[in-house]
This record gives sequence, structure tokens and C-alpha cells, in this order.
Amino acid sequence: LALTLLLVGAVFITIPAGIIADGNNKVYWLVAVLVFIYYFVATFFPVDKIIGRIYPLFGSLLILSSVAVIVALIPHMGLLEEVDFSQALNRHPNHEPIIPMLFVTIACGIISGFHSTQSPIIARTITSEHQGRVAFYGMMIVEGLIGMIWAAGGMAIYAHNEALRASGNGTMILRELVSWLLGPVGGRVALAGVIVLAITSGDTALRSLRLAMADYFGIDQRPTGKRLATVVPIFAAVAVLLAWSNADPNGFKSLWNYFAWSNQTIAVCALLVAAVWLGWNGRCAYIWVALLPGAFMLYVIITYILWVSPTNLAGAPIGFGLDYHLSLGLAAVITAITTLLIWRKAQPKNSH
Repeated sequence: LALTLLLVGAVFITIPAGIIADGNNKVYWLVAVLVFIYYFVATFFPVDKIIGRIYPLFGSLLILSSVAVIVALIPHMGLLEEVDFSQALNRHPNHEPIIPMLFVTIACGIISGFHSTQSPIIARTITSEHQGRVAFYGMMIVEGLIGMIWAAGGMAIYAHNEALRASGNGTMILRELVSWLLGPVGGRVALAGVIVLAITSGDTALRSLRLAMADYFGIDQRPTGKRLATVVPIFAAVAVLLAWSNADPNGFKSLWNYFAWSNQTIAVCALLVAAVWLGWNGRCAYIWVALLPGAFMLYVIITYILWVSPTNLAGAPIGFGLDYHLSLGLAAVITAITTLLIWRKAQPKNSH
């Protein structure tokens, strides 16, 4: 609890100090060190020791921020009427295609790889399968609702302040949005909620990476020494990436481009495995529940990898750089073949 209060307090205090608006470097590194310490503790200790105690506070802050934004938007709903939704699909300022760019810009796509990696962990903490609908499906719905609230806020601030849209500075847009809607104090609380959302993505990734490495290499995580030996290399790599992303002006953008599609790749793998499991356990009628979204996201990912390149998309990772329509066609063929193979694999073993 003390660490949580220290972290949230540090973030809250640094917001008026100008860390976001003015890029205060000293304050930035102070907060970065505090977040790094929290990540280490959250990754090293079992999920019920740290995460389970802190996440209710984080979740409450995020929900409170989202509710405050949607309530504050009510008097400004007229601004949303100025948005021409009929042209929404082709209004991207750089004319980037909706497939795949919408689904890799929103890093969770239609489903999150982070959710798929945490499902086995959380499944061990619930007492009944009946709780699965709320713990997994319910939380995906809540996350989608939160996303739509902030998207509505984004459209409103664009209509309210045209200059912000042209700036392209997401951090400044977010700061102006919460300040405009909630005032200086409420804005800081809302901004802290958004920062918490980003922080929890980090500890989620690191925790799942530790467990995945332990499972893959057969490292027993009960002895403290072996757990520490698993965590230290992970954080060494994170420290190098953090230093590089801050030394290179385009470092974070490059990392985000990789994170966006790799996060969804994890989700695709989980969905395809789930489809096979459903078939092998006598639930063939429900294979499509996992296979269809898995196939759609696979199509998005393959299209992105085939099409993207630094020439097609500024600051993008190096992909194949193929023609866009050719990429769509090849992705469709690869997805269809993969989906058919998974469907055949998912059939009950005694039917082969």
C-alpha cells in the first residue's frame, strides 16, 4: 500500500510540475525509477502478494476517471454533432487504410494479447468457472466501454480546439482534454487514471513474460534464487530498451509499432489454441467462437507485416513493403489456409 501511494503520489505531484507539458527531464527520471521499482516488485512477487492488493486501487482510479469524463461531456454533446461520421473511415490525415492501421493503432485490436496471457494466471485465483464470464468477458466489455468514452472525449476536444488536431501531440491533447472537462484538480486525477492504465500494461507484460520463460525453460519459480535469476535478465533488457527509446527521438514510436501487432499476435495464438482445445474436448459446435476472431486478427496482422515498410508508413518497422492490395490478397489466402488447418486440427482425435 505504501509503494502504491508513493507511486500514485509521485505521478500526481509531477503532473503540475510540467512532466507532461514541458518534458521536465529530472522529474521524468524520478517517476521512471519509481515505476521501474514497482515493476520489479510486481513481477518478482506472486500475483496475490502485490498485484492483487494494488489493482483494486488502480481499477477504481481508472473507472472514476472515465465516469468523470463521460459526465463532463454531457453539456458538450453538441460538439460531437460537428463530427462527420459518414466520412470517418477515410478521414485519416495520412490516408492510412483502416485495415490494418485501425487495429494496430489501437494496440489491443479487437482482443488483447495481455488478456490472453493473464487468463491462466487469473483462472487460478477464482473459485468457480461461473466467475469466468465476469472475470474475462465482462472485463473486456468494460475495457471497450472505457475506450469508447475516451474516444468520444478525443472527438469533442478536436471539435473544441482545431489547433490540437493539427499538432498531433497525443500527450498535449490528453492534458488539454482533461483540463478542459474537469478543471485543474479533476484533470490531474483523470490523467493519473490514464497513466495507471499504461503502467498496468507494463507490469502485466513483465509478469507474463517471467512465467512464460519459466514454463518454457522449466525453471521452478518457488525458490527465491531461481525466480530472481528469471527476473534479472528481463529487467536488464527493459533497462536497455528504456535508455534507447529515450536517446532516440523515434525510439518510442518504433517500439510501439512492434508492440501493437505483437500484442495481437499473442491473442491470435491463444484463440487458435483455444479453438483446438474446444474441438478436442467435445465442444465442436463452439470452435467458431475462438476461431473466427482469431482468423480476423490473423488477417490484420499478416496484412500489416506484408504491407508496412518505412516508405509506406513513416517510422514503421521494416516489413515486406508490398503493394497494399497485393498484401490484402496474400493475407486472405494465408488466413484461409491457416483457418482450414486449425479447423481440421480441432476435430476430435477419434475422428481422424
